[in-house]
Amino acid sequence: MFDTYKVDRADLWAAMDAAGVVSAVVEFSGGNDEGGTDRVELDGKECTDYKSPLCALLARLPHERYYSFAGDYEVHGRIMVDRAAMTVMMEGQESATTWDGTLTWPHSFETEL
Repeated sequence: MFDTYKVDRADLWAAMDAAGVVSAVVEFSGGNDEGGTDRVELDGKECTDYKSPLCALLARLPHERYYSFAGDYEVHGRIMVDRAAMTVMMEGQESATTWDGTLTWPHSFETEL
């Protein structure tokens, strides 16, 4: 099955190589049916052209885990991409709302995508 949210790692590494970028950070937030990428940095500099192949791929990374950000939760975090190590790590904080409107205790996470 084709997953439109999945970023092919070979495409990501190729785009980073073509742009001469060795690291990237993607900040994201969302929940409650909205959200997405807030900021993309390439080697410590903000990406301003989200139509560029590399920034477009990076901006999709949060959606691998949160898809359309639909659900009764809130999340904010960042994704660190290291070309040399070929790793994509996500860290952040999540909280959810129960059926009665109670906000559950936020918890931190760190995981490899």
